[in-house]
Amino acid sequence: MKIQRYYEQPDKLLTATLEGLALAGAAVDGFVAPVDVDAAMNAAKEMPVLYVAEEGGAAIGFLYVFAPRRDEVEVNALVVPERRRQGVFTALLREALAHSAPFGYAKGLLVCDARSASGRAVLERWNVPFEHAEHQMALTLTARPGPVREGLDLSEARLADLPELAALSAAAFASDLRTAAEVMEASIRSQDRTQWVLRDGGRAVGVCAKAEKDGAYLLYGLAVHPAERRRGYARAMLDLVAERAWDAGVRSVLLDVDSTNEAAIALYEGYGFERTQSVLYHAFEFGRFGS
Repeated sequence: MKIQRYYEQPDKLLTATLEGLALAGAAVDGFVAPVDVDAAMNAAKEMPVLYVAEEGGAAIGFLYVFAPRRDEVEVNALVVPERRRQGVFTALLREALAHSAPFGYAKGLLVCDARSASGRAVLERWNVPFEHAEHQMALTLTARPGPVREGLDLSEARLADLPELAALSAAAFASDLRTAAEVMEASIRSQDRTQWVLRDGGRAVGVCAKAEKDGAYLLYGLAVHPAERRRGYARAMLDLVAERAWDAGVRSVLLDVDSTNEAAIALYEGYGFERTQSVLYHAFEFGRFGS
């Protein structure tokens, strides 16, 4: 078995290969696993983002690393059904950890779709502790939203806005300023995302980022500064995003929300979002796997 490493966003041919593996897994798993390699958001740009296991010239599994922060990596993987429980995932994981460790990483999260019986079986067999879950929520647009109150503006962020938006993001997500600045800068620079800032009379009060896939808007990092909450800004951001989606001919908006964030879940459900699936995150130390 040979493991190929990739440092950049996969091209169309490689993406098609990964999607083919996901389709092969769907025959057993009952669902098609999403392939969302996002190299642009990783904090360490020189670190490999994708690992593909090959045998006889054919791909039999892949693993990708999402690491927008400096303290942990998120690991997503898929192995074709006929090669499961034969050490392919373990080999991919060890390869990924060996190449992530030199960048200062020592812990990570194994990401498992809640629908995956085989994935949950691995986590149970390895006794990897559960940390949290995220729910994916979907909104189907049936009409253009009404106008929001005057003075609110949702505009594309610029690098000149970085200090202000990094401080806002750090406060909203209770993270350190350096991490927030790195993630925000990557989002602003990304060719695949649009980073928005919500302003009220020129004052930055909220942020969110948008990507597009399969005819839908995918929202990331929707947040309002703690000092500005309970003033309708989050709902206003949703209105403005939905307005832009409608005008662009997009009729579906997707986002992820932490299972413990009851206030956000209530907001999204009240707006019309419905839960479509859940993803489980299990924490581990690199040393556990011999890295």
